[in-house]
Amino acid sequence: MDPRKYNLLYELKHIGYAAQKEYAEQQLSKIPFHVYLVSGNHDRWYESMGANIVGDVCDTVPNAEYIGRDEGDIEVGE
Repeated sequence: MDPRKYNLLYELKHIGYAAQKEYAEQQLSKIPFHVYLVSGNHDRWYESMGANIVGDVCDTVPNAEYIGRDEGDIEVGE
């Protein structure tokens, strides 16, 4: 396989906590409705250093709400 022929879709472009947090905030701010987020296995890298990147992003994005690690509950209706 010649890597020059393929788009490197999964190449990391935003390196580090601050860059990834800023990019997530920018992207989530574009969504015109309320979003619910859960942290997953890739977020554990930051959790192992004492940071909750998903929760921190939600603290700064008005339409985003952190609801848990790996899973969360949402009430629908009454």
